[in-house]
Amino acid sequence: MEEPSNAADITPEWLGALMHGLGLISAPADVTGITVERLGDGVGFTSDIQRIGIGYNRRIEGAPASLVAKSPSSNPALAPATKERILAACRKEAQFYSHLANQCAVRTLRVFFAGVESGLLVLEDGNELLPGDQVLGCPYDRALSALDSLAALHAQWWHDPRSSSHEWIGRRIPDWLDSGAQARYRSLWERQLQGEGEELSPARRQIGDLLVTDFHKVQPRLAVPVTLVHGDYRVDNLLFPPGAGDPPVVIDWPAVALCNPGVDTGYFLSGSVNSTDRSASIEQLSRHYWDNLREHGVTGYSLDECLLDCRLGVLDALYRHTIYYSVFDLTADRAQRLWRAIRSRHEAAIEELDLLGFLANLGET
Repeated sequence: MEEPSNAADITPEWLGALMHGLGLISAPADVTGITVERLGDGVGFTSDIQRIGIGYNRRIEGAPASLVAKSPSSNPALAPATKERILAACRKEAQFYSHLANQCAVRTLRVFFAGVESGLLVLEDGNELLPGDQVLGCPYDRALSALDSLAALHAQWWHDPRSSSHEWIGRRIPDWLDSGAQARYRSLWERQLQGEGEELSPARRQIGDLLVTDFHKVQPRLAVPVTLVHGDYRVDNLLFPPGAGDPPVVIDWPAVALCNPGVDTGYFLSGSVNSTDRSASIEQLSRHYWDNLREHGVTGYSLDECLLDCRLGVLDALYRHTIYYSVFDLTADRAQRLWRAIRSRHEAAIEELDLLGFLANLGET
């Protein structure tokens, strides 16, 4: 039976065969019908996500009532080159669920099918969990829980030689090595200024200008220390249990890579946590993360190094969001509200961490 490449290709016959193969159902039980419900409009920029409702020919204890299918975005507005990059990222996520998800120190959704060629995933529904909302921001208690999980993940893979056995992970592509990267980024920054320049704070405009000329000082520093990073660690990609104290389930892994942990911490703290809602500063939350790293056995990594890496991660987030402005479709209502919320948090982080002074004084490596 041919494997599906997206949710539209999933049939009751294929799903029944899959569930029989996994031992979830056994004859004479079978899947007799499915329904498809689109999820996540304006939440994800790179994927189509559908809930697959499952009908059976009899009552089956323990069989899932629904699953979630995730496949590369079918958005016709995406440029062909962007679609190719998205397919490559979705294939990487399928590799993650095939090889690493059940080994990681963070909670992930159970995978039922991972198409390493198509990028299609079939995952447990997780509809009993509470999704984070990046438009509203991550509350302080959940931010602490998210940082606890992030520290566990990073500590588990801290300079771990096992990671080299998974060639598909790869180090984060250092586009600063490309002689044309600076010119392309300058063009993207100019496009962002034309589109929303009047809405950006003076400090955001200043640091955007500095990143055009000085980002080459940032990227080499993101190469070490090496650990496994999620690459898109934000509250929209976290599902929280109803009970307090339980760690979140971490979803959406197409950007998984090997690089500096600040790529995750800076991205999360500057883009998901409202400065007005925080009971602690970014530096204090970074210390909470660092304390957890130490509890998980990481040594030889000082608090000052952790704070430095967080600042580098915020600069990397600003750089990435200039790229995202031109790459992703931001026309949906939620996408626009999300973009404004992240922009506001970034501007607060620039001031709080004095990133203008930090970048101006950052020496060459």
